[in-house]
Amino acid sequence: MSNIKIKVSYAGRIADKLGRKAETLFFHEPVDVRTLMARIADSSQPDGEEMFFVKKGSARKPAVLTAVNGQVAGADVVLRDGDSVFFVQMVSGG
Repeated sequence: MSNIKIKVSYAGRIADKLGRKAETLFFHEPVDVRTLMARIADSSQPDGEEMFFVKKGSARKPAVLTAVNGQVAGADVVLRDGDSVFFVQMVSGG
C-alpha cells in the first residue's frame, strides 16, 4: 500500500507547545483522527497527551476541536490521502 499523506495544522496552545503551526505526516495504512492525535501526542513528550486528551475514568476523550478538510470532525473519522486536519484546544471556563 502506498503512503497516506496527511497535512496537519495547529492553532493556539497546541501550536505553542509543539513549536510549529503545521506539518505533513505519512502513514502506511488508513488511520482515524484519534490515531493521528495519539501519534502526535506520543512524539511530543512529556505532556503531549494532555494537549489532545482528557481522562474520564479509564477512558481518554479528545480535548480538541478537529476539522478535516474544513468540516468539524469526530475522533473516529477515517483519514484519506491528501486530507487536511486542523486542531485547536477547546476552552472551558465558568
